[in-house]
Amino acid sequence: MPTRFAAALVVALGLLRQAGNADEPSGGNYLVFPITTDLQHTLLGAGEEAKACVLINGSSIVKNSMIDASALDLQALAKELAPYADRDKGIVFFNIRFGQKSVGFDRQASSMLMLALEAFGRRAGFHTVNVSQSAYIDWEKSIAAVNEKTNGQTDEDESAVGNELVRVYPVRTPLTRYLLGNNDCVVDVLAPISEEGGEALSAEIRKAILRYVPKAGVTHQDTINFRVRSGNGSEKAIDQFKRQDSVGLTKVLGYKQQTITYLNP
Repeated sequence: MPTRFAAALVVALGLLRQAGNADEPSGGNYLVFPITTDLQHTLLGAGEEAKACVLINGSSIVKNSMIDASALDLQALAKELAPYADRDKGIVFFNIRFGQKSVGFDRQASSMLMLALEAFGRRAGFHTVNVSQSAYIDWEKSIAAVNEKTNGQTDEDESAVGNELVRVYPVRTPLTRYLLGNNDCVVDVLAPISEEGGEALSAEIRKAILRYVPKAGVTHQDTINFRVRSGNGSEKAIDQFKRQDSVGLTKVLGYKQQTITYLNP
C-alpha cells in the first residue's frame, strides 16, 4: 500500500477515534447541505447522483502544520450525511476552507486532511468522494454575509431561464451563495466568446443577457456572476470582456459589481 495513502488512512482512523471520544461535539466548523437545485448541479458539475456538500473550516483543523484530530466530530458529521448516503452511485463533495493562506495553512497537512476525508466519505456510504480546498475565505464572515442575505428563508428553486446562448440562474439557497461567494445571479454564457467581429460578445448573446437576466427572479441585485468560455482569440476576448463587456452589462442590468468564472469550452 502506498505510504501516502496508508498515512491518510491512519489520520482518518485517528479522527474517527478522537471524534468518538470527544466529550462534546466541536460544532460550528462544518456545514452540511443537500444538493437539490439545477444551479447547484451546474456549479458542481454533477447530475442527480450528487447528494450532499460539506463545507469545512480548515483553519480550525489544520494548526501549526498539524491536523487537530479533536477539532472535527466525524461521528456527528456521518450522522448528518446518513440521509444522503448512496453506495451505488452517490457523490459527496467536501470543500475545506482556509483563511489567510499564510496563517495556519500547511500544504502537506491539508493534503493529508483531503485524503482522510476521501476515506471518511466512502466509509460514510458514498460511491464517489470529491474533496477540494479554498483559501482566503474567512469562515465567520462568510457565514454572516450569507445569513444577512438569506435571513432564515428556506431554499427556493434555482432553475434557469434562457436559450441556446445564455442560461440565467437566480441564487436562492445558502449553499449556492457559499459556492459562489454570495453572488446573487449567475449568467452562464454557453457560446464561447471570441474576437470575431471585433467584440467579445456577439450582438445575439448580449441581447439574450439583457432579455433573460430581468426574468430570473433574483432576490437581491448586488453581485452578478458571469460564466464564460473561451473561443478563437480567447486571450484578447477575455481581457475585453473583463474590462468592458462585463462592466457595462453589470451597470445596465442594475447590479453593483460583477465576478467572472472562466471555463473551458
